[in-house]
Amino acid sequence: MRSILLVLICVLLCGTALPQSQPSAAVLRQLTQRSKFIFGGTVNSVERLASPGIPTVRITFTVDRAVRGVRAGQTFTIREWAGLWSAGPRYRPGQHVFLFLYPTSKLGLTSPVSGNLGRFDIDNDDVVLGREHLDALPNRQTSSTTRRSRLSSRDFARAIRRAAED
Repeated sequence: MRSILLVLICVLLCGTALPQSQPSAAVLRQLTQRSKFIFGGTVNSVERLASPGIPTVRITFTVDRAVRGVRAGQTFTIREWAGLWSAGPRYRPGQHVFLFLYPTSKLGLTSPVSGNLGRFDIDNDDVVLGREHLDALPNRQTSSTTRRSRLSSRDFARAIRRAAED
C-alpha cells in the first residue's frame, strides 16, 4: 500500500499524469499560483447575508490543514457572491473540503480558483478527486463512469507545496 502511494505521489510531483488518476503538477501549479488562500478545513456555518447591494453568503471554516494564507486551527470566514449558489448549496456545515481561493476582491468576496477545479471534497482525511479534476488532466481517457480517485490530505498538501516551488 505504501509503495502504491509513493508511486502516485511521484507521478503527481513529476507532472506526468496517469489517465483518470491524480492532478498533474501543472494543474496544481496553476491553481497554486492564482490562490491567496489554500487550506483543508471543516465548514462550521453557512449564512446568507441580507445586505444591500450584492447578495452574499458567509461561510466559516475551521482550518485543519494550512498551506497558504491561513493557520491550522484558525477560524476562517469567507464571503461568496450568492449567485454562485443558484444551482444549489455549495457547502454544508460539517463538510470537509480542500480549497484554493482567489484573493479577496475589493468587495470582500472570494471563490475557488477556476470554479470547481479549485475545490476538493475530503473524506476520511483523503482528498477526493472528482470528475471535474480528472477532466482537467491532459491526455485523459474518456470514461462513461464517474471515477473518483483519492490522495491523503497530507500528501496532497505536500504536492501543492512542491508545485508552488517549481
